Amino acid sequence: MKRIILSTSLLCSGTLWAGFNFGECSGSGTFAQHINAYGTDKENAVTVGTIPKGIQGLEVNLTSEADVDIRLYADNGDKIVHWPSGILKKAQKETKSYKDTKVTYSGYNGVNGKRGHEFIKVEGSTPSLLTMKAFGYNEGDATVNYSWTGKDGCSNTDSGKGHFTQKIPNKAIAVVGEIPANIENLEVSLKSNKDIDIQLYGVDGTAIIAWPKGLLHGSKKDTITYNGMNIEWSGYYGVNGKAGHEYIKITGKTTEKMTMKVYGYESGKADVDYSWGHRTQNENNDLKILKTGSHISFHEDDDADLQLGETRSYSRNHSKQVVIDNVTGLMWQDNNETIKIVKSWVTEANYKKQKYQDTSGDTASTYCTNLTLGDYNDWRLPTIDELANLTDYGKRSPAIDSLFLNVDSNDRGYWSSTSNGTMSLSSIENPSYAFRIRSEEGDFYPYAKNEKFYVRCVRNK
Repeated sequence: MKRIILSTSLLCSGTLWAGFNFGECSGSGTFAQHINAYGTDKENAVTVGTIPKGIQGLEVNLTSEADVDIRLYADNGDKIVHWPSGILKKAQKETKSYKDTKVTYSGYNGVNGKRGHEFIKVEGSTPSLLTMKAFGYNEGDATVNYSWTGKDGCSNTDSGKGHFTQKIPNKAIAVVGEIPANIENLEVSLKSNKDIDIQLYGVDGTAIIAWPKGLLHGSKKDTITYNGMNIEWSGYYGVNGKAGHEYIKITGKTTEKMTMKVYGYESGKADVDYSWGHRTQNENNDLKILKTGSHISFHEDDDADLQLGETRSYSRNHSKQVVIDNVTGLMWQDNNETIKIVKSWVTEANYKKQKYQDTSGDTASTYCTNLTLGDYNDWRLPTIDELANLTDYGKRSPAIDSLFLNVDSNDRGYWSSTSNGTMSLSSIENPSYAFRIRSEEGDFYPYAKNEKFYVRCVRNK
């Protein structure tokens, strides 16, 4: 298996993004919120964040060990959720209409009577700009989880893929992330050297995959049709009987929001890879994985020990200034522009407008689309998997085959087409970031999409 080096600071630390971020058409997020005690002023509530007009299928959950009440205000000052004078204000769960929109509130006694564990749900689209606040009867910290299924006038990305690292607890359950509705042909795999089990729950809490009482709970690969979805699970024995290597596949569109979790029989980490949508040439889902080049083994079953993958083989066309990967069939740009031209992933204007998937304008993606090199004009920005596949971990400075003559020496790195958060399966993802890779060691990290890095384009030979 190919080793992927990730940023421990951004992908493993549990860093939470502060405040709501509704930049994508649908998704979810998590952040931490400190809440002060109200003192003697009953209107003394901390602002959690604002929710734009036109957010569809909104759900916000606030969880705290302190006794905290959610408050929700419209832009005209209407108190939608507020004790004691809001439209919704009871101790138990209730649903009422506000401007033809149904709003559900858990009630101030909290979920299952646990105070400090409250939620709001908005059916349809938010009717105006909303402000959410938290009123603390005593001081404490809260975790805010939120999700939305759509935005007025916004269309979801048809396909994509991603990767992140998940912390695995010891004999406990951790949330991997939320799977939105209307995602097509989803595949998620978890790979760990620890014994772990995937779990999947429906929007109503149904255990679709879970040992021992889930609808799927066996040791071997099995499938089930659930609410119009064909769901396949590897089974808890794992792929080829290797515990800790499990997957789920959902064929067709997801018909409801689901929650994916993981149970760890011991603590550790897992690599989470996911993809969805129609397979296109750009996604290159059938990319052959090359040997990593690593020869120093640190533990049993690592890359240097197993030596898995295809043997590397490259050739260079000097006149066309390209390098051909003879195994994957990819052709790579290697003229001096790869160490001269820097581009952002999105323009500064789009970044400020939170249009994080709009790659129009003077960007890395359009540079590749407009590139003519070696009589070819079908270049594109490579995925992070394709760029990482070039990395030879047996080399350093640069960690790439010597047939590449133009490699950055200032450690600026190269943009990939892989966005960090086009689909929210991890609370630590951020759609305003994308992955770039360094040539020195081949490690890659997510960076803000308005940053400027080098570009190395690729095409299918």
